[in-house]
Amino acid sequence: MEEAVRRILARALSAPVAESGGLGSRARDHFVDAGPLDLPLPARSPARSPVRMPPDLSEGETNITLSADEELIARAREEAEARGTTLNAEFRVWLAAFAEHEQAAHGYREIMARLDYARPGRHFTREELNAR
Repeated sequence: MEEAVRRILARALSAPVAESGGLGSRARDHFVDAGPLDLPLPARSPARSPVRMPPDLSEGETNITLSADEELIARAREEAEARGTTLNAEFRVWLAAFAEHEQAAHGYREIMARLDYARPGRHFTREELNAR
């Protein structure tokens, strides 16, 4: 192989430089006489998982870190993927519902406080409460 390289280099250095064609054409011309090379192709390894980059936070968003069981997180990610979403997106939905629940409970308590003046004046029977 060393001898072949020497011949190629000697031919390249002794040949006049052609003005036509680019570097690729000149390289091909140098190696065309060597003939085709049949190199064995290595076996392909399985595709790697894409690198998960941290999300770009929009204005007003805060990044948080949570701790949970690895297996639980793995199962949750699989479930989110089956639903066509991400664990992060599912967590945002849950967080909004969690916060909304407290607001709804506060709203209920506020309405009940405003209706505190309304007193029926007596206790209703079971039949009266269940009548439609």
